[in-house]
Amino acid sequence: QSNSDFVIRLKEAHISSLFAMSKVFESPEDIVKQWIEKFNLVYNEDMTAINLNNTIVDEIPLDIGFVFSSGHLNSLDLEKTHIKFVPDSICEITSLTRVSFYQNQLETLPENLGNLTKVTYLECGKNLIKEIPESIGNLSSI
Repeated sequence: QSNSDFVIRLKEAHISSLFAMSKVFESPEDIVKQWIEKFNLVYNEDMTAINLNNTIVDEIPLDIGFVFSSGHLNSLDLEKTHIKFVPDSICEITSLTRVSFYQNQLETLPENLGNLTKVTYLECGKNLIKEIPESIGNLSSI
């Protein structure tokens, strides 16, 4: 074997591993799209509502807020979904007017929940929440 054969095989292996890595490191949009479509909803960047009430969701993608931060999402209904954690990025979806995390297993809410200043309806009852974030005082339309 010549050195050039070895270099070619090494380059081919590198290209192959880069292709495999690109599948592992999906974009936040791809992750959120797959999460939404897992529940038989149709994803598009102009979605106005996500309603997964009474569906076992378990977890929300960490980057969901960044994906919808410049969109039209105004309603996020996750009642009775078994979620235990709400990612901070939710607070980036400033178009939200309705948010419901009713009857889950949440112990905390995102610290910056008060950034959602357009919210007129917020339901967090029947959870394990012991402390409400101070920023919730910014939600003057509730």
